[in-house]
Amino acid sequence: MGPDAEHPAPSALCLSGGGIRSATFSLGVLQWMAQKGQLQDMHYVSTVSGGGYIGSWLVNSLVQARNRGEDALEWLNSMARGCGAAKPEDGRPPDPVAQLRAFSNYLSPTGGLSGDAFSLVAIFVRNLLLNVLVWLPLLAAAVALPRFYVALLGTPMPPFSETVWAFVIPVVMAHIVAGIAYVAADLPTFHPPGKPATPERRSRLRSRFRRWAFLLIVGAAVLLSVLGAWQADLRAVHWSVFVGAGVGAHLLGASLGALARISRGTPTRTKTARGAAAVIAVGALGGALSYLVLAQLGAPDDGPPTTDQQRLLYATFAVPAMTAAFWLAMTLYAGLMSQDTSESDREWWARATAQWLKFSLGWMAAFGLVIWLPLPILDRLGAQGPTAVQFGLGSGVLGVLTSLLGYWSKNYDEVKRKAQSVVNATGIKLLELMAGLVVLTVLLAISLGWSAALDRCHHWDWTERICLRDISAETNFLREQTALVAESEQSARDAAQQGQAGRQTVQDAESLGVDPYGLRVGGSAAARVYRHVLLAAEWWVPLGAGLSLLLLAGLFAWRMGANNFSLHGMYGNRLVRAYLGTGRQERKPHWFTDFDEEDNPPLSDFEAPLDLTPHAHAQKQARQPRLYPVINMALNMVRPTPERLDWQQRKAAPFIATPMHCGAFNVGFRSSKTYMGGMQLGRAMTISGAAATPNMGYHSSPLVGFVMTLFNVRLGWWAPHPERRYWNQKQPPLGIEVNLAEAFGSTGEDEDFVYLSDGGHFDNLGLFEMVRRRCRRIVVVDATCDGRYQWADLLDVVRKIRVDLGIEIGLPAVLPGPGRASEFQRFLEAPICYSARDGSHPDADGKLVVLKPMLLRDHDAPELAAYADMSAAPGSALDDPRRFPHQTTADPFFDERQFESYRLLGYLTAEAALGEQRGIWAWPKETTPPPRALAPAVPVAAAMRPMATGVGLGQAVGQWSHSAALAAALTVGGTLGVAGTVALAPAEISLSAADRTLLREGLSMRMEAAPLRLDPGDLQALRQRDAINVDASSILTSATELSKAAKDISSAADRLQQARTDAEAVKTIITRLQTLDEWIQKLTLAIGTGGASSSKALAATIADLNVTLADLNKKLPAEPGLTKAIDDLKNSIKDIGPRRNVRGQEGSR
Repeated sequence: MGPDAEHPAPSALCLSGGGIRSATFSLGVLQWMAQKGQLQDMHYVSTVSGGGYIGSWLVNSLVQARNRGEDALEWLNSMARGCGAAKPEDGRPPDPVAQLRAFSNYLSPTGGLSGDAFSLVAIFVRNLLLNVLVWLPLLAAAVALPRFYVALLGTPMPPFSETVWAFVIPVVMAHIVAGIAYVAADLPTFHPPGKPATPERRSRLRSRFRRWAFLLIVGAAVLLSVLGAWQADLRAVHWSVFVGAGVGAHLLGASLGALARISRGTPTRTKTARGAAAVIAVGALGGALSYLVLAQLGAPDDGPPTTDQQRLLYATFAVPAMTAAFWLAMTLYAGLMSQDTSESDREWWARATAQWLKFSLGWMAAFGLVIWLPLPILDRLGAQGPTAVQFGLGSGVLGVLTSLLGYWSKNYDEVKRKAQSVVNATGIKLLELMAGLVVLTVLLAISLGWSAALDRCHHWDWTERICLRDISAETNFLREQTALVAESEQSARDAAQQGQAGRQTVQDAESLGVDPYGLRVGGSAAARVYRHVLLAAEWWVPLGAGLSLLLLAGLFAWRMGANNFSLHGMYGNRLVRAYLGTGRQERKPHWFTDFDEEDNPPLSDFEAPLDLTPHAHAQKQARQPRLYPVINMALNMVRPTPERLDWQQRKAAPFIATPMHCGAFNVGFRSSKTYMGGMQLGRAMTISGAAATPNMGYHSSPLVGFVMTLFNVRLGWWAPHPERRYWNQKQPPLGIEVNLAEAFGSTGEDEDFVYLSDGGHFDNLGLFEMVRRRCRRIVVVDATCDGRYQWADLLDVVRKIRVDLGIEIGLPAVLPGPGRASEFQRFLEAPICYSARDGSHPDADGKLVVLKPMLLRDHDAPELAAYADMSAAPGSALDDPRRFPHQTTADPFFDERQFESYRLLGYLTAEAALGEQRGIWAWPKETTPPPRALAPAVPVAAAMRPMATGVGLGQAVGQWSHSAALAAALTVGGTLGVAGTVALAPAEISLSAADRTLLREGLSMRMEAAPLRLDPGDLQALRQRDAINVDASSILTSATELSKAAKDISSAADRLQQARTDAEAVKTIITRLQTLDEWIQKLTLAIGTGGASSSKALAATIADLNVTLADLNKKLPAEPGLTKAIDDLKNSIKDIGPRRNVRGQEGSR
């Protein structure tokens, strides 16, 4: 996949995602590496998102320099020397860093209320309005369906109703029979082994089930419900007719299913009386339930439903009740035939009935939204027209906010954490809740808009007929309504006492304009108008309007395209201008737009950005290209499929673009020269940085994705499947189908077009592809937003590499971070164990070096600390994760100070991690891979915990990694500063110099020996969290650490002065604490000179210390916290005494 792929030990530089923060930090790293001659040793440069900005700038600038006849290495030297100075006056080429600095605010370089800023607003509004032209008709057509069904139920019986009945009843029966026949034919029992379940075959079989079972039964339920509303004769039929029809349909369907199995050569069950009886019982139950639905929800015997309430209830529940009757009948059959069927059959029935259950719930939810929910809202808010406008505006504002938070929640941990805390008590995610509200308000606004539009078509005649003309008349109206309600309720009670049917009373009440159910909900004039419009509309109006809206949405989607009017173009044009245009001295931008189409070259032009062949000293030197670009993207697979169930959490796969090929291992590859008509460098760079998009790999959320699609917060790109028929087209031919897939999270790998987004949605470091290529030396610049130093992106990709590639990366047990016991600070090193996977010699193993932005105030330039103080809110802590160098990626508007701070920090970090004193490039002759149990490293929670916070042995044991590494501590903490001591026996566990360094710096420890072997007594001691102690002389720095404990005890005296006690008591306590401090120092001295000969002195010191503690405890004020602290201290002193040894592998032999 690269021109130098056969190099025996290729090296790679990976530049992570993180927006312009990562790009600028990586610039400093590139400058240092170029200055030291290390950059030209890199065969690959693998980039993601923000790293792609600067990586594309690098390779483009090298190629542009070569095209101008300049020496590429000389350009690297000038880039390394440059710090962004002004344009030279001696005719030399301008400093490339100065050009980047000029576009640090790349979206709006001139800032303020400039043309750039207003262009951003204009583009967003224009694209949003065009997106609305697709989605508003589409959603309005969906809302029209329930209105069409309600209007159809209220249509008077046509003159040819008898003919219709005679035709439709056989159609309904045919639907039911065919559905039952499919069920009988498709049951898995006795099915011979079929063809392999390929994705295409699975899709074909699913379509067959939808056509021949699901849709047929649903269609029968809908037709039967309409006939039940129209035909009095159907409702007058005796219940036995329904039972007989149900039995006949089930017997006929079962027989046809058996014939279908025989025709296919599939064995059938042995015919038994039990089977026939079960089919008859199920058919009888289905027929009886259908009769009950029509009898209880249907119209009276003389025509359609006459009461509003009855008709609306019928529309809401008739069809779900009939489909429920079918799956209840199937449930009964499964129970009756449990002795004659297999578990496979029962699983099939469960999965099939789940489809009808989902349909029933969806039907009731849709009708509840269109019919019932607007009524109480109109009771409160008034007229439907203004209410629709209010809901439309409210949903718009809330939708934009939700879309932005949907993006920020991936990049801004603090926003996500605070937002989530609001609803932790309910267990609901805030963003999903907001997105649900947006969807609800949008659909309500459209439904209310439908009602207002239909009312307007009748010149507001319905409104004038129901609403009163002034406030005084409305008051009288309400007074009359109240009296009529009381009258109707009294009439109902009288009718009940006299044993009369209540239906006539209800009809009399409605004839007076009264809701017989009490005007509790929907009794206001506005709600009555809405309900009247819903019931009085002609059936052809919502049907014709809905079909017209569907055609309109399809037309707009086809003409506008799926990619043209997303935010991708706005984002990409500005990235190309800032990072690719700056490398062209001959740039000729348009005078008005400031863009130049020539800034975006084909990706295939960059096969050898840096070619060292001319600089080789040997004759006939092989070609030596360097810095081959690999641009990482994510292929979204949000829709789970049976073939990729193990990827349900990831929801994405890697997709790469290189000068030679574009594609992924699961969808194939195409030449970059011809794929999508020719992949461009700027296009690949923009897709790789498309973070704000509805489908975001493992960050995806269905509701949030729908809202982001609706409000056009879309940076991703619909690209053709490399192995399908449209592979050379730039975007889908229609557009409407991919819009729906994007909105509903149905993206996958098995369609003609795949959805590409930010590479960080799969691997935010660009490491996965370099390990797959077996690179021996990999330098990763991890400039992601990680103010808490959780290293989440690194841990995530290490896990994916182990799972997908079978390669272990031996990360250190404690990952670097402020206050942690790590050997490293701004970086880490880890072996890449290729040999364990490939069965090769250990010489084939690689080395990973990861650089991380970290401010060291005691070592770095003071300007960095000053900027860090400015970057956070006033009064925030020094370790606030929002401070520099981990400001949010959602802020792309860098100024000069911010740009220079990140660039300088990148330079200093590279110097610390890659400097000659570390010998990074001195490759060892032999590299022994760590045990497979070592990776991954310590859990994130353990890595985040400062080591000097009173960690007990039970917690320390919890930090072991598969029993191969021990993170224990000689810790001094607790309320008064002392928590306990853990020591390891020198006779059984050896400590290297590195171990002692770890102890000295951070109190953590790892073992060089094999995993511990514990007998039952050891395990019992661990369960009780007993200390494990041995000869203290094994730890050379224990005396130093106990001296630190003494200082902590002294500092506790200052805190005690703030306690609410009298001055004399405080003075006594301080005196005792000082004495305690002295005894701890003696104990420290005893341990420091310890050994078997000093055990008596150590015991005497401990005894004296206990006496002082007892005396101090008597003088303490009655404060439980202080008493408990002394008790803890006493327990920790007890732990110093010898108890139990830990036996390693050596000691257990």
